[in-house]
Amino acid sequence: QQTGAGRTLLQTAEHLAKDRGATALILNVNRNNRAGQFYIRRGYQIDHEGDFDIGQGFYMNDYVMRKTL
Repeated sequence: QQTGAGRTLLQTAEHLAKDRGATALILNVNRNNRAGQFYIRRGYQIDHEGDFDIGQGFYMNDYVMRKTL
């Protein structure tokens, strides 16, 4: 954190996806993780919330975030 590595990796992923014809990127971010603000600052929007069963009674409580490329 605070090194610019995340921003650089995200920009690279966005460029690669766009170069391959993608029109949007969609990702899941845990609702309790401050990383959600990182993605919002970089143009992602919360599309919806989801509670995803990962087995053995555990759930991932996520925001599904989207950015149009």
